[in-house]
Amino acid sequence: MNRRKTTHVDHRLISIIDEMLTFFYSLRVENLKMDMNIEDTYTELCFSAKIKEPIDPKRLAKIKKLLASPRAHEMEEYYWGLTGNDMTPSTELSLVGMMIDEFAIEYVDGSDDFFIRMRRDNVRMR
Repeated sequence: MNRRKTTHVDHRLISIIDEMLTFFYSLRVENLKMDMNIEDTYTELCFSAKIKEPIDPKRLAKIKKLLASPRAHEMEEYYWGLTGNDMTPSTELSLVGMMIDEFAIEYVDGSDDFFIRMRRDNVRMR
């Protein structure tokens, strides 16, 4: 079996997944599925969940705003080192936003289906 070596970039993906699991747990998720597609130039993460309670439109807008934080390559290491133990979901979602290049959310008001797709370009740190 040929095992893939874990890189610095992989650790950032693992951190994103960890924070998204914490986020979904805060939504009182009943069922969560995650798909990860690793390509040469990008990685895509897709989370599909059944949630117990509808998401308030104001909270959904805040989630979108936090994830829309511009990607900040130079800040990734610094911020994760500082906030690794912070359990404030809004802080962590903005950091996730700084680590991804694009996202899409699908949610119908009052529904129990919630979907987030994230794309992170594979930029190798030197």
